[in-house]
Amino acid sequence: MMSVNDFLSQIKKINEKVDLDTEFPDWDKTVQFNIRGNGPAATCPPAEILSFYFEVDRGRVVKAETGKPSKADVILEGSNEAMSNLFEGKLTIIEAFITKEVTVTGAVGDAVGANVLLQAARTF
Repeated sequence: MMSVNDFLSQIKKINEKVDLDTEFPDWDKTVQFNIRGNGPAATCPPAEILSFYFEVDRGRVVKAETGKPSKADVILEGSNEAMSNLFEGKLTIIEAFITKEVTVTGAVGDAVGANVLLQAARTF
């Protein structure tokens, strides 16, 4: 299973391998991930939520850190298992959204853009 730190490290390397400005020339977004503990959302205390995010500005990943940003354009939240499946490529954000394994707060189109970044991060 990929750790959050390993995932963030891969996100930071995207600039070396992928020209996001070509694929998303105007996609300047901040994407936040919230990983719940093993319990269902209704019973999982906030202390058991791990948050991290990445920020894209002018087609480049400029920040990838743990914690919450001051403002997120899209927030993806799911269980540890669902998020692990996303990071490992066993599930796309769209599949996870449709099957309700992940909730999306914000524009679903921005979640699609985040999915492209996840796919790129897995190529390293």
